[in-house]
Amino acid sequence: MSVTQLIRAITVLALGVSLTGCVNFYSDYYRQANGMDVTAIKANRAAPPPEDPIVERVAPPVTPEQQTAFFYGYAKRGYSLLGYSSFHTTRSTINDQLAVKQAKELQADLVAIYNPRYTGSTTQTETRTVPVSSTTTDVENESKTKGPRGTTKTTDKTSVTTTVTATELVNVSYDHYMYGASYFVRQKPGLGILMRDLDDNERKALQTNKGIHILVVVNDSPAFHADILVDDVILTMNGQAVIPADFRALVAAAAGQNVTLQIVRNGKKLTKTIPLPAAAPPPSAGA
Repeated sequence: MSVTQLIRAITVLALGVSLTGCVNFYSDYYRQANGMDVTAIKANRAAPPPEDPIVERVAPPVTPEQQTAFFYGYAKRGYSLLGYSSFHTTRSTINDQLAVKQAKELQADLVAIYNPRYTGSTTQTETRTVPVSSTTTDVENESKTKGPRGTTKTTDKTSVTTTVTATELVNVSYDHYMYGASYFVRQKPGLGILMRDLDDNERKALQTNKGIHILVVVNDSPAFHADILVDDVILTMNGQAVIPADFRALVAAAAGQNVTLQIVRNGKKLTKTIPLPAAAPPPSAGA
């Protein structure tokens, strides 16, 4: 799966759906991330599912740039996206525990809950019962009290208000808010990178159609400790030219071995020899 597909998977976080009556909004409006192999992600998790997932409050990624930065930020920390929840409602607050409950059902390690975002107001005509007039009447109440000196008669007054109502069509305004959450599982890294194909300018400059451009280096991964950097271009692995589709398979096949990478950084070629962990990464946009 390409990075473009992964970014598209979180782009819909900015869309949402209309909210109707629900028990748990976060579970009812959950969607699996497009193109993600959830079974493979869970099989390659770094640790067993936690009893309580990590909960983070974040600003909702609205623009494409924000969405990309959001995804790359969690990928850098070693997390893969399982899916997301997204919905609109006129409620200004929703209990965060609903998102946490969904995270537990998904066996997620982390749930990122979006701060509610105001998306505008709407006005619609509704049938309402409204007061038309009211009348207040004083009523005298007599009472008798018996005591040592006989019976005493007292009088007090109370006010009774009668309201006349009617059914009318009225305009009612509602504020709308968007809510969302994303659910992640932390992965065992392979090499520990997120990558893409070379673009046309890079192919022209390098005079080759082969190679991969590094978008993210996972913290504390083999690539991280070998000082592989974002925007490096990997040309070969163990002398074999690579493209994204082949590179994942090459990394999986070399699990537990040392691999030699030829990279280009700022126009200069470098060679890196990196020991890979025994566990292979899941089939995703990373390796």
